[in-house]
Amino acid sequence: MAQAAVVRAAVAKARTEAAEAEATASEAAQAAVTNLDADLGRIKKLEGLLSICMTCKKIRTKNKTWDRIEKYISDHSDAIFSHGICPECLEKARQE
Repeated sequence: MAQAAVVRAAVAKARTEAAEAEATASEAAQAAVTNLDADLGRIKKLEGLLSICMTCKKIRTKNKTWDRIEKYISDHSDAIFSHGICPECLEKARQE
C-alpha cells in the first residue's frame, strides 16, 4: 500500500508540474503574439514598381517629380537614415 501512495503522489506531482509548464508556455505564447502585434503595427510596406534614375538613384514620384531615395523612403515609411561611406566610395574619394 505504501508503494501505491508513492506512485499516486508521483503522478499527482507530475500532473501539477505539467499543468504549470503548460501555463508558462501559454503565457510565453501570448507574450509572443502581443510582441508580434506591436511589431506589425510599426511595419509600413513599400510595394509596386519604383522608377529609379540609373545615374543619381532618385525616385520618380506619382507627381512626376524626382526625389532623393532617402526622402522618398522616409516619406513613405518610418525609416530613418544615417549616412556613412562604404570602402569603395572612400577609396574613390581619396583618389580624387
